[in-house]
Amino acid sequence: MSSNARGRATRERLLDAAEVAFVEHRWGLSMEQVAAAAGVVRPTVYRHFDGRDDLLVAMVVRSAGRLGDRLEEVLASDRPWPERLVEAVVTVVVEIRTTPHLETLVRSGEVTATWPRIDADRQFAEGVLAFFRTWLERAAAEGVRFRAPVDDVLDWLLRTTVMQLTVPGLGGLGLDRLRYELETFLLPAIIDG
Repeated sequence: MSSNARGRATRERLLDAAEVAFVEHRWGLSMEQVAAAAGVVRPTVYRHFDGRDDLLVAMVVRSAGRLGDRLEEVLASDRPWPERLVEAVVTVVVEIRTTPHLETLVRSGEVTATWPRIDADRQFAEGVLAFFRTWLERAAAEGVRFRAPVDDVLDWLLRTTVMQLTVPGLGGLGLDRLRYELETFLLPAIIDG
């Protein structure tokens, strides 16, 4: 195995360990805890990441990449745009609910206070917005009439999705209920006609 391949494998193992350790330690996660979870010494973690915040961003970016691949399939389908939007939100909700470190991140209650410090240059946030903006602009180009400018729709849509993850509704957390709420309330709120 080449040193580059070995380095990539070690980095992936550290990210795997960070995901597990984050669930236990949340925002108090330390490089020492990641090293222990990965079965390596602390300098190994620092060889791959500049610090804890760099590690957390890398952890979330890796997860976002995996989710982005799933969303590409949903959004590129030939179904009508309203159906694609509903399935995209369902895909995000399911992915976060079933991925322990992502669910911990979103439900920790500290994400709005801590994440802006970690992503101070908003590089990750802007990447997420750019990904979804591209798809909403495609929808608009294909004739979907949004009730507001795409960036306003996007902002509201992302915040609403976070609410679906953190505030259980009267109908519970089931996927059928989620689809019902998205079709009944979300689509009419963002799509005109």
